[in-house]
Amino acid sequence: MKMVLCGTIVPPQFETSIKDLSNAGNRFLLNLYKELVNTEKVFVMSYIAVAVEDDVKGKLLQDEKWNYTFKSKRIIGSIIEYNKKVKSQLKDADCLITYNIFYPWMSSLISAKIFKKRSVLILADYSPEESCSSLKDKLYSKLQSYLIKRYDVVVGLSINTKQYVTKKNKFLCIYGGISEEFYNKFDFGLGKTPKTVNGGKNGKLERKIVVMYSGLLSKVTGVDLLIEAFTELSKISDCKLVISGKGDLASYVREKTSDNESIEYLGLMEYDEYIDKLKEADILVNPRNMSLPENKNNFPSKVMEYLATGKPVVSTKFPDYEKFEDYIFFSNSDAASLASTIRNAIDIYADKKNNIYKKNREYSKEFLWSRQCKRIIDAIGD
Repeated sequence: MKMVLCGTIVPPQFETSIKDLSNAGNRFLLNLYKELVNTEKVFVMSYIAVAVEDDVKGKLLQDEKWNYTFKSKRIIGSIIEYNKKVKSQLKDADCLITYNIFYPWMSSLISAKIFKKRSVLILADYSPEESCSSLKDKLYSKLQSYLIKRYDVVVGLSINTKQYVTKKNKFLCIYGGISEEFYNKFDFGLGKTPKTVNGGKNGKLERKIVVMYSGLLSKVTGVDLLIEAFTELSKISDCKLVISGKGDLASYVREKTSDNESIEYLGLMEYDEYIDKLKEADILVNPRNMSLPENKNNFPSKVMEYLATGKPVVSTKFPDYEKFEDYIFFSNSDAASLASTIRNAIDIYADKKNNIYKKNREYSKEFLWSRQCKRIIDAIGD
């Protein structure tokens, strides 16, 4: 099957070079592509709407494997150029796949309909009309809602997105995925974890428990809630918070690290360094603020990777969280509840870490990209 994949995607070596690139979105598309090309022919049509340095742009344009279009001052012209390229590939393709409903590839769906090609929407996020404040955003949301219903298959990362499809759409909820390569990096042996922490006398640990968050630094992802929660936790000397990533709260995080020696900010890390830090961490946390309307229809994809490490995971209650209650420590989206839940995870860490490792690793196999992509391909064929 020949597929045309539309999204904002760059090779992993450029992730840290493009300041405003969504690392989570890019990583999702990279994993999706890597798995699809094992069995299908995939043409990547990447539209990059964020600022890119000229040297990085030049290197990307030399890439003969994928096709890139960059947003320019002549925005209409760049969109027309992009859609001409997509249309050219679609003529001989079997399927169009797009990541979210985004203005550069909106008309590509029309081309797919004209050429009678199957269409698949990866709906990672959507802000409904009622959550928008400006007229412009409301109209954009309304157009997105209309287009969602025109796809043959809608793959929602959150179960909440099912409400935006009709009976004519085939809906699939996949919660993101885990690459086998990533999974294997944490294969320390079933029931075992790296011996980074040893039980001491009277149940005390020989070093501080390391709690880690990595990702976008913003109020949406709840970094402010996490730091507020940890300000209380750090008064107890057995834990340390490590934060990495980029975002508009980076300066706030940096300021807090200077006030509290139990909080460490690592900045934006390269992928290999990120893996190393995950291995060193004891507890992984997803503090996303689910009380914010913009989080209503998304799923914290990092939770998938967190589970695959076998480490204890603390998370706020995302949509459909009940399916993960046996594997994740859940809290409400407030600092007090988050602090209490992290405290609970710390208290049982030494005694339960081996059981947690075995259980989480086994469960996370259900979300390997090989399985997730097979579900998507099967849905396209139905």
